[in-house]
Amino acid sequence: MRSHSLSPTIRRPKAGHQRAWTQTARAAVAGAQGTEHVSLSTVGTAYVTMDDPGTLGDWACYEYRGYGFRLYMLKGPEFGKADIYIDGVLLETVDLYNATDIGPQIVVTQQNLPLDIHRVQVNCDGTQNVAATGAAVSWYALEVMR
Repeated sequence: MRSHSLSPTIRRPKAGHQRAWTQTARAAVAGAQGTEHVSLSTVGTAYVTMDDPGTLGDWACYEYRGYGFRLYMLKGPEFGKADIYIDGVLLETVDLYNATDIGPQIVVTQQNLPLDIHRVQVNCDGTQNVAATGAAVSWYALEVMR
């Protein structure tokens, strides 16, 4: 089983945050500016992630062929909650709040899906932990199990 790390767009991560693998691909993001298809970056290049201030209804998705995945998202005091979907079905709601900025963390691991094309979608929930300073959502990477 091989894994590839993929990250859909919009912001450069903080200094010191790195990824191991990636491949050229496209993801879709939607928000106030409408829906846009964006290229994913390659290893060793500066890249961006889905970075949203927490606007309810904004989303990013990625389709892949494989068995399962691990979703990495940034966690820190300014992050809120996000709904995670697989193939259109709500998998769980994740709280991205942490008292200190701890960078990218695995927030969802889904294994043993049938080998097929799957869609992972992250929707901004628009809510936040009571201790959070914001409701931002930032998709860092998607590691696909093939």
